[in-house]
Formats: sequence, C-alpha cells, structure tokens
Amino acid sequence: MVIQILVYLYSMKIKLTETQLRKILNEVGGYDSSETMASHAGTLHGEINFQTIDLINMVGTFIEDLRKGEIDKDKILIGTFNLNSKIEDYVKRMNELKNEIFIDDDFKALVSTFLVLLKKVQKYFQLLVNLNHGTGMSGIGVDMGKTELTLEISKRLASLGPKIEKMGEMIAQLVSRFKSRMN
Repeated sequence: MVIQILVYLYSMKIKLTETQLRKILNEVGGYDSSETMASHAGTLHGEINFQTIDLINMVGTFIEDLRKGEIDKDKILIGTFNLNSKIEDYVKRMNELKNEIFIDDDFKALVSTFLVLLKKVQKYFQLLVNLNHGTGMSGIGVDMGKTELTLEISKRLASLGPKIEKMGEMIAQLVSRFKSRMN
C-alpha cells in the first residue's frame, strides 16, 4: 500500500518534503490492510496495555502498603524482592514487544525511556534485597531500619510516577489514533 501511494504521488508529480513523507509513512505504517493493522497492532498494544496496568497495580498496592506502615521490615524486603521480579519480567517482555511497534514512534520512544527508568529502579532494588534460597536474605536493605528502608523504596517508586502518567496518556492517545486509522 505504501508503494502504491508513493507511485501515485510520483505519477502526479506531487513533491513532498521529507517531513510530509515521514508523516504519510508513519500513518500507513507499512501495513497492507487495516485488518492486518488491527490484528497485529491491536494484539500488540493490548498486551502492552495489560502488562503495564498489571505492573502499575502491583506498584500501587505496594506503595499503599508502605504508606499504611502496618507491614514489618521482613515483609517490606520480601515485597521489594517480589516487585523487583515483576519489574524484571516486565522489562524482558516489553523489550521483545517494543521491537514490534511499527508505527507510533512516539509510543516506542516512551516505552524505551520507561524501560530505562525501570532498569534503574530494578538495579537499586537488587542492591537493597537479594533472596538467596537456602541462605536467606542479603543486600543493603537488610541492615537498614524499617523507616529508612521504606523511605528509600518510596523515593524509587515515586520516580516512576511521571513516566507512568505519560504511559497512561499515551495509551489513551493510541486508542484514539487507531479509531481514526480504522475509519
């Protein structure tokens, strides 16, 4: 379809700037049909959306538990380990999926920057707590007090807030874009 458009434009001797051409190519995205686009991109964005919401819910639950202050230090360490495992799985899967984003370069860039930020949080959480099967827990978080540990975890999770917000906004934009493209 992209080639047909380019041939048509060439035969009409219409000149496009590079920016205009990029916009056309970005909108068409290399899909031959709207059905193919709906099938591939719909499934892809659906999984990205689901995985992101799942991660955000886990982060939100953990933040709420920390805010209440009712959980003991050992549960905070275990929760941090579990959240870090979730982040690790998310980063791995999103790295696979982001390579499938053929259109919406802004979305692909946002996913990439979100993953970079998540990797930083993940590395810090690995320093805080490491669960060695058989030998127990280790990491700098084991030697911290509950208040200090909670504060450090909260700071790292708070750093995710702006990107989480942008991801939510972008997902809403994608829904609107796809509705427009499918019409």
